[in-house]
Amino acid sequence: MNFSISSIFISWFAISIVFAISVVLTRFSLGGKRFYEYVSNNEDFWTILNVPVLAILIWYFVREFKRSNIDYKHILGSLSKMDLKLPIILAITEFFFAWGMNSPTLYGLSFVFPKYVENQINEQNATTVIGWICFEIGALFFAPLMEELIFRGIFLQKLAIEKNIIKGLMISAIAFALMHFRCDVIPLFVMGIILSLLYLKTKQLAMPILCHFLYNLIVSVANIYDQYFSGINPSVKTTVIEYQQQFLDKWELNILFIALSAPYLTYFIYKNFPRNYDLQRLPYFANQLNSSRN
Repeated sequence: MNFSISSIFISWFAISIVFAISVVLTRFSLGGKRFYEYVSNNEDFWTILNVPVLAILIWYFVREFKRSNIDYKHILGSLSKMDLKLPIILAITEFFFAWGMNSPTLYGLSFVFPKYVENQINEQNATTVIGWICFEIGALFFAPLMEELIFRGIFLQKLAIEKNIIKGLMISAIAFALMHFRCDVIPLFVMGIILSLLYLKTKQLAMPILCHFLYNLIVSVANIYDQYFSGINPSVKTTVIEYQQQFLDKWELNILFIALSAPYLTYFIYKNFPRNYDLQRLPYFANQLNSSRN
């Protein structure tokens, strides 16, 4: 696989540059004071601006794939005989595990970084229709497709070839968790392991893509419910003290969610964890062999 892992990090750096240039151009076009007022009055500004940045990232990777002569079919694998039950069960289970882990994590951080936690618990993904559309484009389409292609299709297999399958599995999962720049690194790391094993097991990239999509869909539905249908006024900010008390009042739910989800996730990881793994069984090589036979 003639694809440089460093190009992945270069591309993320390029995103920041494009993002900064877009902001600067917008600021010059509106004027400094008007720009500040515009952003202050349009809470979805950054969410909407993210869409063209994602489009540029997609263009970048398509170009890199062509230059590297990587065959998409060998990465994607077959779309036939897909066991849809497995990604559905894993997505639901991972959601409950993340739900159970996130509140204790934020509760602990609230004593060390109270301002950060206050921003997290009061953050709204979007406030307008166009804002939600732009947010969902990133969450439901870009993230499952591009992140699975990068972290499972390329990152995992490239590292497995250069180092070994265990290091490839662990490093790709750690990178997946850290590059989200969020505090829920433990659920993200577990999710990275789960998605990698699902790909190694099935040789079909569509399986982790589907699992990733379903997980993000469940999270999106939960966020929309909390914001619009839970009866809680999103304009009323929750303080750190109030959040800490809310957690103490409902901590049993977090234990229940972890207890219900962790055993199955642990079983799936244990059952499918690669031992004495032959690199020729990597999806890229296995799919290449299957296509040559057909």
